[in-house]
Order: sequence, then structure tokens, then C-alpha cells
Amino acid sequence: MNLVLDRETNPDYFEIVEKRFTKLMDQWNSINKKIHDAKIPIVVPFRVKGELDEIQKELKALQAAFLEWNQKAGDLLVEPKYGYKKDDNIIAIMVHYSGILKHRISTMNHDMLLIANNYNNKIDQYKSQINFIIAITSFVLTFMGLIIALYTIF
Repeated sequence: MNLVLDRETNPDYFEIVEKRFTKLMDQWNSINKKIHDAKIPIVVPFRVKGELDEIQKELKALQAAFLEWNQKAGDLLVEPKYGYKKDDNIIAIMVHYSGILKHRISTMNHDMLLIANNYNNKIDQYKSQINFIIAITSFVLTFMGLIIALYTIF
């Protein structure tokens, strides 16, 4: 049984499944690496905000590209238009290549959720660090005020 889909008669399928998917995954890997490499310093985390804002812009661009890809992939999955030879097993080709496409869509959906969660966790970590610094500063200033007040009383 021959399950080979001809690249020349199916350019849309191979564009979606190979080229554009690979390009999206390359972008995804690059952004996810930046998210994981972004370190939030304990003492002065203020320069990190610009880095996180830049990552957010890249994430928005990735999301736009993903939504466009997902629409085209979903359309092809709902209405497959495969070119095939007369002697090929059409049903097996449809099931096999539609399964691959469905797997790629599912994988990309999962990966987009994962990168959004990674980014949100990094933002939460940044905000928590800022709040911690504010709390420590507040405590130190209050304690200094108490010492000064006690010093002036005695």
C-alpha cells in the first residue's frame, strides 16, 4: 500500500505541516528560551521589566502567526484537498495525513498554552519580587522610625 502524498500536488498541506509549523516552533523555542533565561535579581529587579515587555511583544507576534496558521490548518483538516494518484489508497492517505495534521494542531495548541503559562509565571515572579522589596523597605523604614522615636523620647 502506498501512503505517500505528493509534494507537488499538495503544496498547501506541506506548507502548513512542515514549513510554517517549523517556523512557528523555531519562534516558540526562541521565546521560551528567553523566558527561562530571564533572571529576576533579588535586590534590584527593575531592569527586568523591559526584558519582559520585549518578550511580550514577541509573544504577541507569535500568537498572531499561530492564529493564522491554526485557521489554515483547521480549514485543511475540516475540508482536506489532497492530490493523489488513481492507484493510491485514498482512505488510508486521508486518515494518515489528516492524523498528522491533527497531531500538529494539537501539539501547537498545547505549546502555546505552555508558553503563555511560562510567561505568566515569570511575570508573577517579577511582581512577587517587587512586592517583597516594597515590604522589606517598608519594614526597615518603620523600624528606623521606631528607633528614632525611641531615641528622641529617651
